[in-house]
Amino acid sequence: DGIIRYDANTAVGMKTGIVGPFARKKIAFFEDDETWTTTNGCSTTASACGAFRPEEWTGKSITSLRLNCSAASTRASASCTIPLDLSTFSDGKAVTDNDFISFYTYHTNRTNLSAVRVHFSTKGVDFSNSYTAYVDQELFSDGDFEWTKFNLRRGSFESVGTPDWSKVSAVRIVAESNTAGPTVVHVDYMYLKPTPIVPKEQRRTLFNCESSTNETWTGSYQSFDYKQQHEGVRSVKMARAGGAAGASLSLATPVNLDTWADGVSISTSDELVFHVRANDKSKITDTNPLLLKVGNNASNYLVRTFDTLADLGLTGNNQWFEIRVPKGRISAEGAGTVDWATIDYIDFTTSSLTSGGYLWIDDCYFEQTVQVTQIASFDDETWTITGNGALVKDPHGKGWVTEGQWALKLWANKAGTFTESYGIYTPVSPLDLTAWDTGGASTTDDEITFSLYHNGAAKIDYAELWFDNNSLATFVDAYKYRITKNMFAFAGAKNDVGKEIRIKKSAFDEIKSAGTGSWSTIGAIKCLVYCKGSKTNAVTFDNIQLRRKVGVTGRYYYKCIFKVGDVCSAASEESDHIDVKTSKVLLSQLPTSQDSRVTSREIYRKGGAYPDDWG
Repeated sequence: DGIIRYDANTAVGMKTGIVGPFARKKIAFFEDDETWTTTNGCSTTASACGAFRPEEWTGKSITSLRLNCSAASTRASASCTIPLDLSTFSDGKAVTDNDFISFYTYHTNRTNLSAVRVHFSTKGVDFSNSYTAYVDQELFSDGDFEWTKFNLRRGSFESVGTPDWSKVSAVRIVAESNTAGPTVVHVDYMYLKPTPIVPKEQRRTLFNCESSTNETWTGSYQSFDYKQQHEGVRSVKMARAGGAAGASLSLATPVNLDTWADGVSISTSDELVFHVRANDKSKITDTNPLLLKVGNNASNYLVRTFDTLADLGLTGNNQWFEIRVPKGRISAEGAGTVDWATIDYIDFTTSSLTSGGYLWIDDCYFEQTVQVTQIASFDDETWTITGNGALVKDPHGKGWVTEGQWALKLWANKAGTFTESYGIYTPVSPLDLTAWDTGGASTTDDEITFSLYHNGAAKIDYAELWFDNNSLATFVDAYKYRITKNMFAFAGAKNDVGKEIRIKKSAFDEIKSAGTGSWSTIGAIKCLVYCKGSKTNAVTFDNIQLRRKVGVTGRYYYKCIFKVGDVCSAASEESDHIDVKTSKVLLSQLPTSQDSRVTSREIYRKGGAYPDDWG
């Protein structure tokens, strides 16, 4: 009948047998096919409060594991003999340390909850060879009687003895209460799943503190910490009692911080981003708390010194803070000469630390900033109008003013006849639209953007935007772009609507007379409309800007499918969302198929202007 059907439990195509990217493997569902040995009044019986997960794909899905910490500072545990191979999925694809062990918890009293621990043994129930991970109170959902979903990367589990993920033989789960009193924690729906697609804005990764052969960390007072991480499974922890701590990184493969992957030069306003965390910032001396070195080696580097904790951006405890440093601010003379095209040395040095005070660092990359140059706002500017037009406000919020208080409204010079009306603005001095105010060159791929609002599209033929480019404001040498009606909001099919127009500089027509003009000598701006309507059939311009070449803007999600010819697999789990503003999105952790019949992979996205549609 042409309908593609999938097994509800495995997501495998029932007729085609295609194993899709939505792979998963049961670990424990706490139903009657599992025998759990419990302590302290724990149980796996159906809960009167409904604390179980109905999504489980096997069993009755009506029970969960109840861990009862019956008093303050107590532990409740449960263990079960379960033979598991957590090194491969059912289709034979290898599990990586980036893949997730996923489970849900339901807590009755968050204030009294200390932590939940998960153990996987490869030597039976004595757990002398095991993998261990724990989640502490701050990671649980706020409030009482709440569910929390945890996705723990397999690589975040620490080893005890010599365990083997392919030979797991028992599972143990432990809940702990703190000194505040008793609590109950339910655990349910534990399974292994691949990491979803990971979307990130265009960036160049410098380090992520993972077990990569590209990163070599040195320093007497630094170590890897698997309990605190901003991204991945570990971070670098710096600690010293009564002195400064340092951590130096050498990269096996240098990173190019001179140009982006698409060939665009990295601007001095593009930013180095890294993440820091402190357990008690009062134990970090507040004078020059962090010194950052970036370069090619310990003999060739530049310096950025953060004067205070506030200057660094470390304003609290026990949470990660994103630190952003423009490339141009990593400029203090350090040593030697730095080649930005081959960066392979980064060094962090703290101020004096008090005993018990720690600073963690993780997840460092270079990221583009959104470059904007304001060309015309129609506020506090003198526009000379030929034909019919006026600077107008928008007191009722109709939408023609998109920035500030004023916009330029133009209509036909003679009602009933197609005629031109235009407004001209001459800046005090010519504009240079080849360079950004914050440094770096603007290419012809960058965009001129403006708001265009129209009434009565039937009586409007086109609009134009002109840039005089010989500093004379005569427009004998100029760049011109004609905005036809199909570029209007709703392609002119609706009235009293507007949209943002984006035009690459390279798309403008060049008008030459003397032939000496360029984007560096913009002497005047002209907005023009050709129409035959009255004031009620007008075009309104606002907020003319130069913006760096854009990618996408908004909140986006991603997923993918495999295909055998024209036949599709089930879709993968959707990614976490990413919020971007005029940026490119790079996707990693893209799943691959073990099925030799698969001929292609398709990636789908939803978000932005179409938040509910995958396409």
